[in-house]
Amino acid sequence: MGMAVNLEHLRVLVRIAREPTFAAAAERLHVTPSAVSQHVKMLEAELGTILFEKAGRGVRMTRDAEALVEGLGPLIAQIDERIEVFTGESDVVRGAVTIGGPDVFCRMWLLPRIAAAAKAYGELSLDVRFAKNDQVEKTLVSGEIDFAILVAAPESPAVEAVPIYREELVAVASPAYLSRYGEPETPSELEAHRFVLFDPTARMQDVWLRAVVGPKATFRGKVVCTVRDLDQILDLAKADVGIGIVPNHMADPSVEKGELVVLTMGKAQPKGRRRATNVIYLAWRKSHREAARLRAVRELLLEGTESAKKP
Repeated sequence: MGMAVNLEHLRVLVRIAREPTFAAAAERLHVTPSAVSQHVKMLEAELGTILFEKAGRGVRMTRDAEALVEGLGPLIAQIDERIEVFTGESDVVRGAVTIGGPDVFCRMWLLPRIAAAAKAYGELSLDVRFAKNDQVEKTLVSGEIDFAILVAAPESPAVEAVPIYREELVAVASPAYLSRYGEPETPSELEAHRFVLFDPTARMQDVWLRAVVGPKATFRGKVVCTVRDLDQILDLAKADVGIGIVPNHMADPSVEKGELVVLTMGKAQPKGRRRATNVIYLAWRKSHREAARLRAVRELLLEGTESAKKP
C-alpha cells in the first residue's frame, strides 16, 4: 500500500518554495504563519523526513525537498485544473491568474491590458511578476505562473506560444558622446567605439549588427560597462558613457527629448535602412481543457495582436 500524503500539505510546501519567508507564504495562502508551520510538520511526519534545516537564524529547504518541489509544481497545477473541470469551476471567470515577464516590456505592453482584464472581470485576481526570460519560462513550466511574456521562442515542449509583438533593436548614444567620438557609419568605425552592454554575451549587439550591417558581422566594440538592466543602459548612454542597444519602445522617449540619437549606420546600408527586430511571445502550458479565467485573460491579452487576427 502506498504512502498517504495530504495534497494540501504539498500545496503549502510548493508555495513556501516560491516565497522568501514562511510569513510571505502564509500571506499568499491567506492563513497564519503558524498554520503554514503546522502543514510542514504534518508533511514531514507523513514523509518520514526533514524538509527544512537550520541556516543561520532561519531555516532553508533541504536539497531533497527542493527536488521534490521542482517535480510537484506542474503536477499540482494539473490536478487543480482537472478538479476545476470536474466541479464546473472551469466555466466561471474568477480566481487568480499570474503573469510573468520582463519589466521593461510589461510596463509598456502588458499593464494596459491588465487594466482592461480587471475592468472586464471583477472576480479575477491578477498577479504580475517581473523576471528575466529564462526564469520566466521555468516558472511557467513549473506551474508557478499561468502566462509568460517571453523575448525568445520557448524551449520547453510543454509550452504553447504565439507572437504578440515585434520590437526593433536600436543603437543609441548621447549627442555629447557623438560630438566627442563621431557617429560611426561603417563596421570598422563601430569597432573603435565604446559600448554599454545588457548581456555579457553581447547577444543584442550581435542581433542588431547582423541585421543592420550583414549576417556575417560580429561585435568587436570596446565594452566599458555591463549591466543587467535596460534602464541602466539608457541612463549610461545619456551620461555619455557609450553606445547602448535597446528596444525602440524604450529609447523613443529619450530620442524625442533630444537626450539620445539613433545610429543609422548610413554607409553600411547603401540600399536603405535595415532594421533589427525581435519577436516577443505570449506563452502558456499545454492543456486539453483549461479554466475559463485563463481563456478569458488570454483572449484579452491577444486582442489586437497579429495572432488574434489569424483564423
